[in-house]
Amino acid sequence: MDDNNSTTNTTQTPVAQQPEIDLKNPFLAALLSFVLPGAGHFYQGRIGKGIVFCVCVLGLFIYGLVLSSGDVGWGRAMYWKWTPDDHRFYFLGQGCIGAPALPALIQSNRVKNGEAPLLHGFMAPPISSRYVVNNHGKLEYANLSADSLAEQNSKYNFTFHQIRKSLNKDFELGTLFTTIAGLLNLLVVFDAAGGIVIETEDKKKKAADKRQ
Repeated sequence: MDDNNSTTNTTQTPVAQQPEIDLKNPFLAALLSFVLPGAGHFYQGRIGKGIVFCVCVLGLFIYGLVLSSGDVGWGRAMYWKWTPDDHRFYFLGQGCIGAPALPALIQSNRVKNGEAPLLHGFMAPPISSRYVVNNHGKLEYANLSADSLAEQNSKYNFTFHQIRKSLNKDFELGTLFTTIAGLLNLLVVFDAAGGIVIETEDKKKKAADKRQ
């Protein structure tokens, strides 16, 4: 009687099989997620995860833009600029947010070509203190006093120091949140490409056999 009970108790309970996830085209899913957080998961039919990633990552990104908005313009912590006086390394992380970063590239190109930024300086890079806008709306080199420079630039854009002075710590916080959001989206892209990691009993057994 005891032997029968012992045999019964030692019998392993069948492990419930984990459902396999159809990743469809992993490359396309990863690309969609890079363009817009969660889009790749929507494509795969993983709606719940797609909503969570979209809301959390984009919410963090938008919050950073709101923090860095004020009298000097909107979303000023998010911009692309690579000049001798300003190497914006943070954009390498911020840009991983995908399509929401495109306005920064458009604004950067406009400023580089001497054109005024759109939408109240939304994601526009600060201009160098050596330049002002002439009567034709183009940038030109000028050697002006600080007061005159501020007056001229306020019609077009602001220097980095003017933006920092106006936004204070909110500029740094906006930079931090938008950068973290971009880096988090890389994890979203990885999840869309590879799916969740499930270690089944068969995989565990094979791994144990290899170690022996």
